[in-house]
This record gives sequence, C-alpha cells and structure tokens, in this order.
Amino acid sequence: MDRLTCQQLQDALRSCQKRQIVVRERVCVRPNSDVFLATTDEGPVDRLAIKCCYQPGTDLPDQATAEKQFANLDSVSQALRLAGIEFRVPEPMFYEHKLGAYAMFWVEGQSLTDTLCHSYSRRRALVCFERVGRWLGAFHAAGPVRRESPDLTNQIRHLEALRAHPLDQRWFRAGLSLLDSERGALVQNTPSVSWLHGDCKSDNFLLAGGGAVFGIDVALAHENAVEIDLAMFLIDLALRVQTPRFVRFLPIQGELQEAFLKGYSRLGPTIDLAFLQWLRLWFALSRWHSYITEQRLGSLKRWYVNWVLARLVRRLVGTECNARLRAYSCAK
Repeated sequence: MDRLTCQQLQDALRSCQKRQIVVRERVCVRPNSDVFLATTDEGPVDRLAIKCCYQPGTDLPDQATAEKQFANLDSVSQALRLAGIEFRVPEPMFYEHKLGAYAMFWVEGQSLTDTLCHSYSRRRALVCFERVGRWLGAFHAAGPVRRESPDLTNQIRHLEALRAHPLDQRWFRAGLSLLDSERGALVQNTPSVSWLHGDCKSDNFLLAGGGAVFGIDVALAHENAVEIDLAMFLIDLALRVQTPRFVRFLPIQGELQEAFLKGYSRLGPTIDLAFLQWLRLWFALSRWHSYITEQRLGSLKRWYVNWVLARLVRRLVGTECNARLRAYSCAK
C-alpha cells in the first residue's frame, strides 16, 4: 500500500462526508507522516493543514498516533488560550480514524529556522529567540506544573549504552565521566515538571504576524522536567550555527541563548541550571555518538563532526554554566 496522493486523500475525505474540502498539495514529507494543504468553503477558516500518520516502516495508517496527537493538540490549544493570544498551536478541527489523519487550521508563518536562514539582522534574530523562549515558558506553565524528582530512566539507560561503546575521543570520555559523577546528586533534585514539547528545535516554531508564535509537532508524549525541552533546543542551536547556512550567527550564539532563556524566564517555571547543564551535555554526547556510529560519513565529514562536537563538549564540561546564565534562573 502506497501513501495517499492528494486526489486519494480528497476522495477518502469525501467518503467520510468531508465534501467541502479540496486537497491542494503535499507540503511536508517525513518518515512517519505527510502534511497536506487543503482549502474549504465551510467553517471559520478557508485553509487547513491535514496530517496523515503512518505506522513506522510502513505506509499503513497509524490511527493510534493520529488520535493521540489530535487529543494532545486540543489540550494544548485550550490551555494556551489562557496564556495570551500570541502563544498558540494550530487549532485542531477534526480527526478521521479510518485515515489515521487529522486536520488543523493552516498557520501563515515562517519557522524560526527559515527566519534565520533569510535574515542577516542580529536584532531580529535576538527578538525571535526571545519570542520562542516566551512561547515555551508559557507552554510549560500552562501544563500540570509541579516540583518532583525527574524521571531519568531514558537518559541513564542511554548513558550506560554510551559507556559500553564509547567513542575514542578525549572529550567524549571526559563528558561521560562528568555525567556519571553528577548523576547521583541530580536524582535527588526536584525540578519543575510539566508536559513536554518533545521535539523542541527551531524547525518546530512558526513566527506569524502580530508577534504570534505557534508551536508545531507538539508531542506531549509524557511529563518530565522542563529542562529536557530547554536542553534539546539549546543543543540544536549549538549545532545549527556550525552549519554553512547559519554560521554567520556563530559569533552571537551566546546572545541568542541568553535571549531564549530570558524569554523563557518571564513566563516559565524555575530553571534548575545544574540539571539543565547535565542534560545539555547528555544531548551533546548522544548526538555525537549517533552521528559517528549510525551515519555513513566520509573521512572529511567525520573529522568535522568530531571537531565540532569535541569543541561543544569541552565548553559544556568547562565553564559554560556561568553567572550570565544564572541571571535568568527565575525564582517563582
């Protein structure tokens, strides 16, 4: 069975009594999903995004995932309405079980990634990062916030796998050693726990008109320490500015990071900086190991990946978590 074409999706929707919808084009293809742009002459909007979910490794509809994503999107949409109109997610419209698909309002905006790609303005970049930080802070604050010990099951299991098959790199081993030495103390901490975005990176934030920010692909797979989302975003930034498209932002990486954390601290729960630093190092080592062991890299690209990640880990092992970061730990 092949994935649905535009015409097949439209025919299937008509069989489900969605006759007013016209599927225009496929706008995004991912391993386990496709997103289509559609138009309609009924309802509060005239354009929709329709996401079709597929079971991993197949082209079969994944009804369970689609239903869960639709329910999660609805939960976040309702919660963020209370946080202010500028912090939003695409509003869900309907779910079709047979197709493993759901529809949401189309958002006219540009991802943070694309904004950076086409912008050369330092000021604009800083403003955008602060806006995204505020969205994430509002998102975490709108969830079931509480203080409790973090669930590090996944991180510890992966850490043990990294220790069993370490890279033959000095700073990789130094990072592993630091993670091990601080693990016991962190388990006793009680950071802020709420629902998580789950795939927190610049691709998944849309900047729209009027200062609005939309979070997309919100997983809400589980609840855990908010620092997990923060660490994921900051490591994505640290690696992105090392690529040719974004290297012009490398000199102001620290400022972008500060702007993001400043925005987060205005609306989000308190940040445990020691835990955030531990998680950033964990994400960096995980990415490093994955790039080297799971991807087919030529000798030059392998050397570059090792060089970039070694520099990043060296900073994280050293003095990255400094007084400048602590200024944005908001005691609430």
